Amino acid sequence: MRYRLPTIHRFPTVEYIPLNPKVLAEEAAWDKLNYGNFSLIIRDGNSRWGSVPDGLPNGIRDKLTPLGPDEAGLVSLNFTILEMMYRGNTVFVAAEKKPDYLGLYVITKRFFYKPEIIFEVYDLEEKKLAWSRLKV
Repeated sequence: MRYRLPTIHRFPTVEYIPLNPKVLAEEAAWDKLNYGNFSLIIRDGNSRWGSVPDGLPNGIRDKLTPLGPDEAGLVSLNFTILEMMYRGNTVFVAAEKKPDYLGLYVITKRFFYKPEIIFEVYDLEEKKLAWSRLKV
């Protein structure tokens, strides 16, 4: 665990499953992206990316790859993902704030053993930036 956040990661490191997101894109998108709010949008591979491509700039939209049934797609607004650790029904995401920044990622769902997973995003100062839910 490269980014151990003491009040967030309360259990020994061996009790977390590291998730390695495949980075499709991490780049500046447009000014006033999401009006400075931090958001994490998650799409299940079974439902594909849904309407996500409609809101993306053309250059970034072209980087979307089809999602497999055992994958989930993530879109981060105003932060970039540094590390993801899974335990129980929660994925803890360590992130770095980046204004007007967009990230596209794909992760595997094969480690998830609960019907619903909560993603919680924290900066390195342990402030919660965003959260989202994925029904597996």
